[in-house]
Formats: sequence, C-alpha cells, structure tokens
Amino acid sequence: MDTMVERRFGRFAIQPARRQVLIDGEPAKIGSRAFDVLMALVERRERVVSKAELLDLVWPGIAVEENNLQVHIMALRKLLGSDAIATIPGRGYQFTLPVEDQPAAPDLKAPRPAVAPVERRGEPNRRRVFFGKFQRLGFIFAAALIAIVAASGAWRFLESRSSAPVARDAPGPAQAAHLSIVILPFANLSNDPAQDYFADGITENLTTDLSRIPGSFVIARNTAFTFKGKTIDATEIGKELGVRYVLEGSAQRDGSRVRVNAQLVDAASGAHLWADRFEDDVADLFALQDAIVARLGNALGFELVKAEAQKSARSKSPDAIDLTMRGWSTMWGSIPQSVDKKRESYDAAQALFERALEIDAAEADALAGDAFATMAKYAYGWSGETDLDAKVIAKADQALALAPNNVRAYHAKSGYLTMTGRADEALRAADSGLAVNPNYAPLVAARALAETPLGRFDEAKSDVELAIRLSPRDPEIGMWRLFLGNAELGLRRFDAASVQYQMAIDAGFRSFQPFVSLAAADALGGKPEDAKSALTEGLRLQPNLTVKWLVEHAPNIPPLFEGLRKAGLPEG
Repeated sequence: MDTMVERRFGRFAIQPARRQVLIDGEPAKIGSRAFDVLMALVERRERVVSKAELLDLVWPGIAVEENNLQVHIMALRKLLGSDAIATIPGRGYQFTLPVEDQPAAPDLKAPRPAVAPVERRGEPNRRRVFFGKFQRLGFIFAAALIAIVAASGAWRFLESRSSAPVARDAPGPAQAAHLSIVILPFANLSNDPAQDYFADGITENLTTDLSRIPGSFVIARNTAFTFKGKTIDATEIGKELGVRYVLEGSAQRDGSRVRVNAQLVDAASGAHLWADRFEDDVADLFALQDAIVARLGNALGFELVKAEAQKSARSKSPDAIDLTMRGWSTMWGSIPQSVDKKRESYDAAQALFERALEIDAAEADALAGDAFATMAKYAYGWSGETDLDAKVIAKADQALALAPNNVRAYHAKSGYLTMTGRADEALRAADSGLAVNPNYAPLVAARALAETPLGRFDEAKSDVELAIRLSPRDPEIGMWRLFLGNAELGLRRFDAASVQYQMAIDAGFRSFQPFVSLAAADALGGKPEDAKSALTEGLRLQPNLTVKWLVEHAPNIPPLFEGLRKAGLPEG
C-alpha cells in the first residue's frame, strides 16, 4: 500500500498515511477497525473479498465473531452510502465505487523536523454524524484518531491551552495541559480472551467521548494501547505521557451479566479521585457497551472539571481556563443549596467567568458559562437585566462561533429560549448540540424541557428518562426529576407527577419549583392538604410568587397553572 497516495471516490478521500477518511475535505468519524475493513475492501476492489479473508486481514490471529464484521460493514455503508459495499451472497463483500489514486496533499500542519512528533487533538469535525438515541452502532466510530502518536521517548505537548508556555525545542515533557488524561486499556477479567474486544471497545469509545469535553487533551487510543497488559504505576504513566489524570478499569462478562469498574487517578499524587461500577444483563452487547461508555463519559466530565477546579482554587495566578472550570464547578455545586446560598453561588460563578473573559475574550467555555449563569438566574427570578438576549443568546452564539462543538453553549441557549416562549427554536438548538454529542445528558434533558411547552409530553418523558440513564449520578438529577414530573403533569398523570416532584426534592433540589409543582399535582390529584403544605414551602422559598410570574417564566404546562390556582396561589 502506498501511503503517499490518496484514494478518492466521489465526495470521499482515504488518506492511508493519516488513517483517515475525508468527506468534502473534512475528517469523518471512523473507528480504527472500520478503517481497516474499508482499506482491505478498497485495495481488493477488483474482486469479491470473503468474510473469512476480511477477518484474517483486520483481526489477524484473533478469534472474532462474524457479526462484529457485519456491524463494521453496516457502519461503513451508513458513512459512505448503502451502494458503496455490495454483499455477494455466499461469497463475501465487494467495494463498488470507482476509485482514483492521486498524490496525497502535503500535511501543512506537520511538526518541524527538529521537533519530535506530537500527540494532539485535531480540529473539531463540523460535519459530525448524529447517531440519535439508538446508538447500537455508536462504538463503531469510537476509535477516531484524535492525535498523532509520538513513537519516540521524547513526549512534547504543543497544547496551546496549557497554563504555561511550551518550549518547543526543549528536551523533556512540557507541563501537562488542563484536563489531560489517558484512558488505559480496560482489563478483560473474563476467563475468555475472545472477550477482549468488549473491553477494548469501551476504551476506544470512552477515549472519543472524553475528547469532546471542552479544553480536554486526551491521549490517542494507539498510544494508550501500548500499555495493554502491563502493570505500570499511574504516576509513571503521567510523567511519561505528560498528563494529569489516568483512567483505569476492567470489564468482566459472566454468563449473561457484565460488570465494568472504572477508577480515576491523579497522576501527580497517585490518589484515587473517583470510582464507579456498572453492572447489567446482556441483552444487546453493543447497546450495553454504548450505555456504559455514555454513563462513564458524563460522570468523568464532571469529575475532571471538579478536580481541576479544586487545583486552580489554590493557584495564586489562575488563568482563563482555571477560572472557567471553577465557575462551572461552582454552579454544579450550587444545585442542592438553599435559595440564598444558590444565588450567591451563581453570582460567584458568573464573576469567575467574567474574570476569565477579561484574560481571554475568546475563551468559549467561559462565554457559555456566562450565558448559562444568566439563563439560570432568569429562571429563578434573580435577573434584573433587560436585554437578556444579548447576555444569553449572543454569548452562546459567540461561543459556538469560536468552538462549534461546545455543547454547554447549546444547553444555555436552548434552556433560555424555552423559558422565553420560543420552544421551537429551543428544540432546534438542542438538536444541533446533540448532533455534536448525542451522549451529553444535560442537553438531552434540555431537549425535554423544550418539548414540554409544545405539548410533546410523551417525547419529553422519554428524553428525560434517557438523560437519567446516561448520567444517573448527575449533579442536575433533581432538576431532571422536575422535568419528568412536568411531563407526567402535562399527561395529567397526577400521582406519577407527585412522585417525580418528591424525588426531585429528595435528590436535593430544594428550590421553589418542585414544591409549587408538587402543590399543583396534589391539588389536581385530590390531595388538598398535601397541596397546601407543598405550596406553603414553595412560598417560603419564593415569597412573591404568583401565577402571573410563573406564566411568564415557567414552561407552558396548562395543568401546572390550573393546579396552582386550585391550590390557592395568588393570581398576581
């Protein structure tokens, strides 16, 4: 195979040297195994390639189930078009599109010869594929190459967002970038080497999911897999790769059960920061793998930012990224707080974002955080500003212009549009963000919030339940229970709504919203004393609350206003 040649067909180009596929010149998301299957078929396009031959070419010396190959073929057809790969019954597969071989364009972004190769995240792919809720094929695309593997022993990171400048020609590792992490190959604890692919798939997919966290630096899968099967101290790995965090884990399949454990380790101290376990029955192994990765990815996103925020709080000269992460951590930590304390936390978070923007006006995640804080303060009735569109939508759009993959900006925009009576626009904003990252649980919940005033209560309920499955220990879980209660209330299932509102309160979401919503559900459900008690607590938390104010600020759920009038809330 000539690696200096591009193989082109229609809108597509394969670059063997970079192991990537381009669509209209933009890198496409494609897993390492899927790329190998594609190359094997393209190089043998003049003939039919049997399944057995493909298995030997792509998984040499490894026993792999035939359906694994079939899923990769399905994924390639989804990417390239259903007619790109023909199935020849009883014989195998054949690549059908005409291919032209042309010299590969020079890599203008390659490092200078004097500098060792670097491992670095690529630019965001602006034509990401939206996998939707049913992500059976999600792991096929998971092993996208997000870095160039540094094969020599001199690791240098040119991460422009590091808190210290990098001497590009100086020997030795540079200071580790913020949110820098390596996901070590998950150990297969099953007594069956054939199950390696399941543990490997979790590692590959999680590598891709974590690379979507704004500002993260994730060591590429190929480098991480050089540590497979080796017992090496996390602090040594951190020094060698120049990362702050190491994620290690294991997967074990025992009959119809699968158990996955994961631990996040501080590479500097060796301290364990966080751990989680996932255990479930095997119904659809690939779907289960997706669910495991989505849950771990959401949890790790919070844990990494929290860990970085704690480090930066001790810094005497924090930079824009430090301040931004402290802002997000402050907001997430405010959810179970009392109303007065919560307001202080949001004010403090917004001040941190504004300090970050004074240092770097192009810090996209600080712009998104500023927009989100303003949106949240509006929801609680704390914002006295008039031109809120400029504070929320304009800043969210500015963040997205700088970083089109910033799902937090989509989250802020969608939530604000819903609360200001523009649910159709809010739904479009949520869908745009989910096209970037379909596993981002807070945005799935924001989509449910937008569906509720549109009367799409069944869809809203389904989306909130999905968000909870994606991130069952999310800091916002209490708020999501409120959204689920709203969907049940819209469906006039008053007892079910009461249960969800009470679960929101029990989860620590003790603002006025779940209490007054509980009052409405209980009033309509024939429990006037319970309704009175809930309303009393809601008014204690928000003394000036009226039906008129809720109509202006809350999602348009007719039973909510009907129930609160029945419970005795003043009209306003």
